[in-house]
Amino acid sequence: MAVFVGPASAVAIIPQLDWWKVPFGWADEGTVFIPISIEDLWPNNLTSANVPEPECYSSLAFQYRHCPSAGLAAISRWDPQNWRVNPNITISISNSSMVRHLVSVASRLSSGYTQSSTLSDLFARDLSCAFDIGAHSGILGLTHVNRPLVEEIMPEGKSLRKPFVEVECAAYNVYSQEAIQFPHGRLRGHSLMDNFEDQWSVPEEAWNSSASLRDPIKLSWVDLASRSQAASIGLVFVANIQVQTFPETIFQRQIIPCTVSARWIPVKMWIDPTNDNSIHENLIDVVKSAAFQQQSAAVVGTRQISIHESWANALNIQPEGFNYTALELMVASSPFGKDVLPEYLNTVSHFVGMYIAEGLARLKSGLPSYYHSSYLIRGHNGTTIDTLELPTGICPSLCNGPWGAWRPPIYMNKLGWTQIDFIARRYGYGWGLKGIPVQLAAIVLILDACLCVIHITRILSTGWTSSMLSTEGELTALALNSAPTEKLKNTCAGIERIGTWKKMIKIREVGNQHLELVVKDDNNEEEVGVPPIPNKKYGVMPGGYRKVSKRKVKSNSK
Repeated sequence: MAVFVGPASAVAIIPQLDWWKVPFGWADEGTVFIPISIEDLWPNNLTSANVPEPECYSSLAFQYRHCPSAGLAAISRWDPQNWRVNPNITISISNSSMVRHLVSVASRLSSGYTQSSTLSDLFARDLSCAFDIGAHSGILGLTHVNRPLVEEIMPEGKSLRKPFVEVECAAYNVYSQEAIQFPHGRLRGHSLMDNFEDQWSVPEEAWNSSASLRDPIKLSWVDLASRSQAASIGLVFVANIQVQTFPETIFQRQIIPCTVSARWIPVKMWIDPTNDNSIHENLIDVVKSAAFQQQSAAVVGTRQISIHESWANALNIQPEGFNYTALELMVASSPFGKDVLPEYLNTVSHFVGMYIAEGLARLKSGLPSYYHSSYLIRGHNGTTIDTLELPTGICPSLCNGPWGAWRPPIYMNKLGWTQIDFIARRYGYGWGLKGIPVQLAAIVLILDACLCVIHITRILSTGWTSSMLSTEGELTALALNSAPTEKLKNTCAGIERIGTWKKMIKIREVGNQHLELVVKDDNNEEEVGVPPIPNKKYGVMPGGYRKVSKRKVKSNSK
């Protein structure tokens, strides 16, 4: 053990450059309460009941942040002409300089399959607002931190979740003889049980209606959730593409069925505000790359979201001043034609996936949030709660909400509210148990300390100690005055056998008032002499041929 204690000590005292937890200000952690249960935060069945207000169906619904179509303006700014580059769209957060990222990634193996995802607008808002409170309020611990990091978590081992949307699209010519089906081979939840032809067939009324024959582009929703557990909803675009203008105008009808699979997947999110203004997550590196690295694994064990047409219509509104719906306008801007449509299927999938993912991210974003401290509960958007009787008052402009009377967290938990915690960290040098080398070093040092404690406890409890011999010189003198023993034979030039070091050495009275060192092979061997007696004077050599000084033994030595 002594061989490892030195290196272990050196490893343990080296400071580590890492993120270290600091008090958030309210306590060790900040807390926010959302007046809704956890089950209702991430519904698996979306209907009109999940549309917050009737105005979300209006032509101006995209102007309201809590409506599903609120991401229309940001997504429409993506240029589909640049279809070879995966979109990474920044979405601003209300009353904050922070942004979250709406990312979509196309498959390199086949055209028409994309994965789209973004963070929940509600949790992104609360995370940015929590930092604003922590950093700009003089009573909180983040005020003087050079590089803080704030992480948003759920208590009791639960996970925050975000929408993850897969879209797989295919292209058919209306005059082709092949059966028109919803593509589904790349979907994560697809299995061999989902290969029945009728299960994925596109109904004729979705592509052969009078409107689809008349309009340049037409979208129809199809209920796929009731057919397969691998799909949330289906949609069919019918594009009447002009392929000839002279001597007569000729249109060719293209049918684009798309299968949508949406899920809520667990995610970790944090902000590093002194480094950038992005809200980060563990599944996508939004700064370096838009590539999904761990989302496929996160899908495992999650449930499919069933999307009803009544909710989808609140997403696919018809903006004011246009004759087409939001998704129809997006797809109409895609640069496809008669001969190259399969190459541009990714743009259709990107638009559909991003728009649905952003619509899911807007769920519950209109709910108020109440920040808890030892002194008050602050609402986020200026509303009050009658059951808590929180009076409207002054709140920091960064959060723009009310201040109210304090209530303990158990009060909100009894109401079924969802509790979200915030952990603050700072970047710098410190000491901890992070890393295998440090953990091994800690184990070695703890074992060595335990051995020391055991040894000290044993010698104190068994009497294996004495103040009679206080220096090494006195012990050497006692050894010189002791008679030679056969048990240490052949050791005058060094000791090579380990067994020699295992022999027991004891101090014993071997003659009248004379002490010597006695060697024993084991505890069963008959002892030579008797143990010293406390307060008895010793110091007479055998034979007593001369007078010597005597010393008392102050404590017993066994």
